[in-house]
Amino acid sequence: MPHTTPGSGSLILMHKIRSTPEEKRNMKEIQEAAARAYSQWKVLDEQLAKTPFVAGQHLSMGDIPAGSLVHRFFSHTNLQLDPYHSLLP
Repeated sequence: MPHTTPGSGSLILMHKIRSTPEEKRNMKEIQEAAARAYSQWKVLDEQLAKTPFVAGQHLSMGDIPAGSLVHRFFSHTNLQLDPYHSLLP
C-alpha cells in the first residue's frame, strides 16, 4: 500500500534519521524518504497557499495533525531544515 498522507513520508524519514547514528545513515534511503515526504507535504502546501487553514477559512480538525507532524519532526529529530533541504526536489 503506498504512503499517501503527509504523515507517512515524514514518519519514515524521521525514523531513518532518529534511529540511526549519523555515521551509519544510508543517505540514499534518507533521500528517497525525503522525496516521498516532500511530494506529500507539497499537496498540503499548495492548499495552504490558497486558504489560511487546511479546510478553508477557519481552523479545523485537519490542521491539528499537520501541525503536530511538523512540530514532531523538527523537535524530535533535532534537525533544522537546511541540512536536508538540499535532498528535496
